[in-house]
Amino acid sequence: MALFSREKFDSEIFKCNVYKLFLHEKNSESDILRLINAADVKPEMIFCIADFYRENIMALEKLGFSLVSIRNIYKYSGSENKKSAKIPAYNMVANSQLKSGEINKESLPGLAMVVGETSRFFKDEKIDRKLAINFYEIWVNNSFFAGYADEVYIIKEADEVAGFCSVKIKDKSGYIDLIGVKGKYQGKGYGGALLEKAIDYFKKKNITEIFVITEGENVPANAFYQKNGFILNKIELAYHKHYK
Repeated sequence: MALFSREKFDSEIFKCNVYKLFLHEKNSESDILRLINAADVKPEMIFCIADFYRENIMALEKLGFSLVSIRNIYKYSGSENKKSAKIPAYNMVANSQLKSGEINKESLPGLAMVVGETSRFFKDEKIDRKLAINFYEIWVNNSFFAGYADEVYIIKEADEVAGFCSVKIKDKSGYIDLIGVKGKYQGKGYGGALLEKAIDYFKKKNITEIFVITEGENVPANAFYQKNGFILNKIELAYHKHYK
């Protein structure tokens, strides 16, 4: 099965017509062309997420797509997490419990860079770096202030957000959407503490299937999830094609 659709959010950020192509199972070059041509559109960029099959790889390369990243999808095994740093209650808070104005946009600098600097957008040399940063700045801000996430957990140091983790529920499954700790606060166990909080959130919602996606090239992130009870569930390939 394959899906092809316009990405409104991406198109607004990158200021051109961006389409998303999902290739589930095996697809040939003619399968992909038929799908794109049937849409009768003029894409300027196509972001493709493909299942890891030789047929998909060969077809996409022939059509001029470039591999920019490998995506590892992890599933929580249900085992007990490695005990993380104990964060004082007043430092670990849920976004939904904060008072109005307690966390504002000006308190979030650096978080977008932390979560975005290993992303496929930063790896694509044809994407302007400022636009890639803006993509994650809006994503982070929407998670905090526009209901994009079902919940966001925050670790505060003084008046600064030291780290955060956003979570979403989709199709009865839980997803760790974004997670990041600013550089000067890394190495203190904050990431593990945030992950534990996210897993507890899903358990309270009776969600048993919990997933997280990370870049295959991001070795520290892969090691982090593996140490915290996540098992590799699937590998996908991320391809980009630019038409200008």
